[in-house]
Amino acid sequence: MLAGWNALACRAFAEAGDGVGPLAAEVFKRDLPNRAVVGSRAGDVAAAAGIPLLENRRTVGGVATAYVCRKFACDAPTTSPEELARQLSEGV
Repeated sequence: MLAGWNALACRAFAEAGDGVGPLAAEVFKRDLPNRAVVGSRAGDVAAAAGIPLLENRRTVGGVATAYVCRKFACDAPTTSPEELARQLSEGV
């Protein structure tokens, strides 16, 4: 990841899109310069291999989980669109 880029690593539970909709909507309704969004199905280790934003990122409580990362550090994972909104608003 390049310095200065903001990124969201989002892990969806079981089926693609299952529960990830509200988190994705929160991300895409904002103007976030230099945004990178990546995702994979929960437990799909092969899909996450070689993608630093996805490696070692797990779902919380078996539901879609978002990780907001800036300058090589990530906030605590969240499953809440409201908490995700707060995290995305920081540093903007």
